[in-house]
Amino acid sequence: ATLVTGGQLKDDITPRTFPDGTPFNESKMARSIVGGQSRRVSQGDVIVIPNNVPHWFKDIDGPFWFFNVKTR
Repeated sequence: ATLVTGGQLKDDITPRTFPDGTPFNESKMARSIVGGQSRRVSQGDVIVIPNNVPHWFKDIDGPFWFFNVKTR
């Protein structure tokens, strides 16, 4: 897969609330990122993304499994 980090979020799709009506304050969501840096990632890679840095995976080839840990 290709990981894009940085840049600006494009076409915000962040929900205002969770399905139960409580405010959604977790993170921002968008359809894509404009700009940023692209890196090809593969099995065994470890990536640390600082808080509030836009990021997304694109160009995913076949099954793509990843383990995500968020901290505050």
